Order: sequence, then C-alpha cells, then structure tokens
Amino acid sequence: MGLFRPVWLKETDDPNKIDRTVAAVRRISDRNKLFEIATTAYNGRVKEAAVGGITDQTMLAKLALSAPEYGDYVGGPAVRRIRDKALLYGIAMRAGNREVAKFAAEAVDDRDQLAAMAMGAAHEAARRSAVKRITDQAVLAQIAVQSRDRWTADDAARLVRDPEQALKVAMSDRECAVHCAYILSDPAALRKVACEAPTERARCAAISKLDDQQMLRQIACGTSSTEERKEAVKRLRDADALIDVLQRESDPDIRRWAVSGLRNGMEEQPLPEPQRERLFRLIINDKKGGDETVRLVECFEDPATLRGIRMVAVREDVRAAAFRKFIPLVPAEELPELYEEARSRDRIAVRHDNYVWQDVLRLTASLIREKCSPDQLMPFIKEPSYGYSMACDCIRGLYRTDLDDADGIGALRDAAVTAYLGNTPRYKSMLRPEDEKRIFMALAGSLPPEALEKFGFETGEYEREDEDQYGRNTVTVHWVSWHGARWHDP
Repeated sequence: MGLFRPVWLKETDDPNKIDRTVAAVRRISDRNKLFEIATTAYNGRVKEAAVGGITDQTMLAKLALSAPEYGDYVGGPAVRRIRDKALLYGIAMRAGNREVAKFAAEAVDDRDQLAAMAMGAAHEAARRSAVKRITDQAVLAQIAVQSRDRWTADDAARLVRDPEQALKVAMSDRECAVHCAYILSDPAALRKVACEAPTERARCAAISKLDDQQMLRQIACGTSSTEERKEAVKRLRDADALIDVLQRESDPDIRRWAVSGLRNGMEEQPLPEPQRERLFRLIINDKKGGDETVRLVECFEDPATLRGIRMVAVREDVRAAAFRKFIPLVPAEELPELYEEARSRDRIAVRHDNYVWQDVLRLTASLIREKCSPDQLMPFIKEPSYGYSMACDCIRGLYRTDLDDADGIGALRDAAVTAYLGNTPRYKSMLRPEDEKRIFMALAGSLPPEALEKFGFETGEYEREDEDQYGRNTVTVHWVSWHGARWHDP
C-alpha cells in the first residue's frame, strides 16, 4: 500500500487523464479527502473540482487564506463559496492573495468593519475596496492622514468633499494633501494652506486658487520655492507686482508667466503712466536674456516709446524688436533713413554672430517697396552695395500698379533695370559662383511678364522625375534665360 500513489498527485498534461481525475474527484463526498486533494493535487482543474465539493465554511476559509499571492487555483473558488459574513471579514483582513482579498472585502458592508479594513487589511486590494465604499467624511480624512499605504490614502483624499475635513488633510504631511487643497474655496483656508502646509504640492495647489493679490505678490517675490513662485505669478494681475517679479526673477519659466500677465493686462486696458515708465526702464536695462523682454516690447504701440527703446536698450535683440515694431508706424519718407540705420546695426551685429537685424532689414525693405516713391527707390537700385535682393525689391516697387500713371514712370523703370544689369559684376563679387544665378532669377521674378521680353528674358518651367529616401516624386524646375545664358532653379 505504501507504493500506491493517488491519481491526483500524478503529474500529467494529458487532457483525457485530467478529465477522468476531475470526474472521479466530483464523486467524492468526504470533506476531509476533498480538503486534502484541494491542497495537494498537481493540476489546477483537479483542485477546483475538490473545492467545488466542499461546503464546510471553516474549511473553505482555511483554503482561501492558504492561497499564495500568485499562481493560485484554490483561493478564488473557495472564497466565492463562503456565505458567512464574519468569516469573509476575517479573510479580507488577513488574505495575501489579491483575488481572495478583493472578493472578501466587497462582501463586507458594515461601516465599522469597512473603516477597520481600510486602515488594517493585509492586502492593498482589500484596503482600497473598502475605502471606495466609505462615505463618512471624518473617517475618510482620518484614513488619508493615517494610512501607511500611499495609494489607500490617495483614494481616501480624493473622496473628501467636506471643507473642514479637506483642510485637515491639506495641512497634513501626506502626498495626498494636494487633492484636498484643490477643493478648498474659502479664502482664509486657502491662505492658511498656502503659507503653512507642510508639503510643497499642497501649498502650490492652494496658491493656484488664491485671489489675494497682496499675498500672491509676497509669495512671488519672497518664497524660495520655484514652483510656488510660478503658481503665484500665474495668478497675479497687479502690474507693479509683475514688474517686480521681472526685475528680481531669473527663472525663464516664471519670467514668461509674468510677461503673459502683463500682456493680458495691457490688452484689456492701457497701463497707467507710472507703470509704463517702470516697464520702459525695465525693458531698456534688462540684461537677463531670453525672449520675455522681446515679447513685452511687442505690446507697445506708442511710436515715442518704441523709438526710445530702439535707441537706448541694452540688449541687441530688444532694440531690434522695438525697431521692427516701430517701422510700420512711421511715414514713407523716413523709411530709407531707417533702412540705413538697420543696415549699419546689422553689419556690427553680424561680426559677433548675431543675426537679429536680418528680419528687420527684410521688413524695412518690403515697406520701402510698398510705400516709397520712385525717387526714393532709385538710389537703392543704382548703388550696388545694397545688394541684388534690395535692388529687386525696389524694382518690384517701381512696377506697383499705383505708379502706372506717374509722370515718366516708364523711363524710370527702364533705367532701373538697366542700372541693375550694369551692377551685376558687383553683385557677383559678393556671391559664390554657384549662387550667381540668383542675380538674374531674382530680377526675372521682379518684372511683370510684359517687361521680361523687353529686356531679353525668357522664363519657364518643366517637370522631372526625382528619387530620394522616401521614393520617387515629381519636381518642378524653374528656368530663366537671358541673351543665351540659362539658369535652372529646382
């Protein structure tokens, strides 16, 4: 007999043998034998069949509590057959298997037992299941503050809605305090949390709901926490306070929020004169770098202020921004002089690898093309040192439709193109040999169709097949021909 080995202990993967074993187990009525099979059988299906034949609640509880954390075939089936509430509560408090703990906890509905489970159950699944069914605000606040499990405390804090209990949680040193800080609305409570809460996240949450401009100013200019200063600046509306922040702050993110606040305020209503003067002083003396000050310059529409910034600002990019904003506001007769100034500043800046004036030059050139008279345009065409691009802009300006009826415009246009063609050797000396085609293609692009033939130009385009890393595609190639020479520009 000692050599006999029960069939349920034999290791096999043969489905026919397993089916026969399951059928045999289902015919057993001895609960002790079924308990033995449930705890010792090799195959999971056999174990489940044994559990299905047990009705003794105590035995089922033992099987449920004996289930390992992973790879269990007994605990789940066992706990689902238990009907005794006391046993289920005990299992929920002690079970180490997730499925068992969660099922047992969901069967408990006594308020005191739910509170005890939320605080003391062995498995996280039981604790979190209990918390979700607790409605008593004081109990939820207690769990949020006292629970050793971070996730259980977090679940409890998210369910707190009572302002008094939310304040208690917000003033705790737990990470979940931030959730309760966000639901506060009473100004006194928000001020208390913003100043005294132990956790930075709770303080930031309270600050993000504050409207007290004086307190926000104190936080924005006084606290050491970058995140708290940022939240305070986001809520600030006082121009003086925002200017103070820009004067003291070096963090680029906080500076951007301060600039946004000032811009929004200036869009709603103009700044009073004292604040405008402070802001002007800040802009012209700023040395911190970043694009925040440039964005402030763009808020001004007053030519006198922009002229002042353009003349005396410390930073090159700030002067360029003021110049760019100022140019469209001046009359056409001042544009050539301003172009010369921008060109001079650009030559100096480029020596230091600073190209902030390039956009200013392009904008000024386009305004000259659109606004200036023929007499103002011709010097830029005749003098080759301005470059072919500026000359083409001015030639395009001469062919504006509003000048079609001007006296002598036809002769002036012819003289402009002739002067340009005469300057091509100088233009070529400024370019690399492979870029020389731009001189003629730019001129052809500046002339209307009727003028092209007059000066010996022909233009056209054709398509060709090309291939790159993405496959084959069709490329349109433009060409320009002048007195036999032909240039292609893909």
